[in-house]
Amino acid sequence: MPKYYFCNIDFAKHLTGIERSSIQRANLFVEHLNIVPQMLTLKLNLDSHVVWEEYKLAGLVNHNIPLVNMYDDLLKISEGAHLPATSLIFSNGWNVLDVENIKVPHQKIYHPNGVMRMYIVWRDVKKTIPYYINYFVNKKKARRDKFNRYGQLAVTQYLGEKERVLKEDCYTPSGLFCISRVFDANTRKLNLIQWFDHASGECFIFYKEEELAGEWLKRRFFDEGNIFFIDKHRSWSKPLNDLNKVIPQRIISVIHSIHISDPYEDVKEGRLNSNYRNILNSTIPVERCIVLTPHQKEDIHHRFKDTSYKLNCIPHSLTIPNIFPIFEERDPNLLVAAIRLSKEKRIEDMLHIMRLVSEYHPEKRLEIYGEGPDKKKIQALIKELEIENFVIVKGYRQDIDKIFSRAAISLLTSRIEGFSLATLESLAQGCPVLSYDIKYGPASMIIHEHNGWLIENGNIESAAKILISIFNTPQKLKAISRNAYVSTRKFSSELIASRWASVLGLVQ
Repeated sequence: MPKYYFCNIDFAKHLTGIERSSIQRANLFVEHLNIVPQMLTLKLNLDSHVVWEEYKLAGLVNHNIPLVNMYDDLLKISEGAHLPATSLIFSNGWNVLDVENIKVPHQKIYHPNGVMRMYIVWRDVKKTIPYYINYFVNKKKARRDKFNRYGQLAVTQYLGEKERVLKEDCYTPSGLFCISRVFDANTRKLNLIQWFDHASGECFIFYKEEELAGEWLKRRFFDEGNIFFIDKHRSWSKPLNDLNKVIPQRIISVIHSIHISDPYEDVKEGRLNSNYRNILNSTIPVERCIVLTPHQKEDIHHRFKDTSYKLNCIPHSLTIPNIFPIFEERDPNLLVAAIRLSKEKRIEDMLHIMRLVSEYHPEKRLEIYGEGPDKKKIQALIKELEIENFVIVKGYRQDIDKIFSRAAISLLTSRIEGFSLATLESLAQGCPVLSYDIKYGPASMIIHEHNGWLIENGNIESAAKILISIFNTPQKLKAISRNAYVSTRKFSSELIASRWASVLGLVQ
């Protein structure tokens, strides 16, 4: 039996849409196909397994699904479970001061001359497992020690101006120096990696993280015919291709976004999205490409007629609530958006739409759930438009289904999507979606004025006009809410699992 691997970069506290969809697919494989995939990640993140266990406790991830991180594996972090945590002992004369009003203990450590030299953050209330230590020289952070989840030193960071990381030295739980990472002081780009393989006595030098990933894969996966799903192409395409040349594997590309680049208009000849270019033009061979909508499958098929891969459409799935949320228990004045706060999501359009709606329905309000690089910019625009009283950025939430279940309508004004999992989740909670008609996703889920509304791309005035009309006819909104819930049945986990079974050759 082949093993299954889902290839991502990281799973942090705030999941991206791609990471959420990868987790949902993994859960589906376990619960409906009796396949337990392993989640592979490449980022150096000492908290990754801690966060993964939190996901399991929260019910986001099936308890049987393991996480395998490249750096955790190379540094043999799991061996730390059988070793004592680092003990921090200070000489006489040093002053240890607890920082108040913080849930997890923080401590300031002062030299006998009265100068603060260290700042310690602990993982536990009893102060037995250190999290990290900042070291100060001339009142500036000069070094940071980071500890693994068991409390042993794992990474020492040497800091330059503006606390930029210049170099990282990485250690096994037993204290063996294993990996060194060197960064450009200006761009913060990772320039050099040295890996000391203590088992063979060899030292390897890499100039890109994907080169290290390729070597790691070849040393870890010895069997042929395993099935790798690429969710993050920029990091995984080349390493998996290198592995495939040595030990043949089955590689499946999952395309999560539009396959062309900005301005996202010419699907026939437009410049290809760099994440998918080498896959789509068959420079890097894969067994299959999976897209999420029929429209994207058609566009790719017309552009790439002779390919080395098979092209399939399998959308996201979800577990549909057994009980339709009662419409009368919704907040009729609440609109919501669950979205990453970034440029391509075009959140500024939502703000302008709400400003127009408020002229006719001042009681309506919009809550935006998410995090991202444009958060401050969005908050500044909210203030500039003077709409703070009815538009608020609420931050990231894992339980977004609860938000959708109490809202009247959700909004999507993105420039591009691959599918928009949030749209499907909103419809499943009986929360109809008003969305721009963009590539790709909304038109595959929304039937205009049946379970939501499709608006001409970028037409703020039209979106506002439709919302104003909707709020003038609340009984019509109730019917559309019911339709939204019913419309998601074709995306049920059972139906989508059968499509995966067919594609993977699991159907006898």
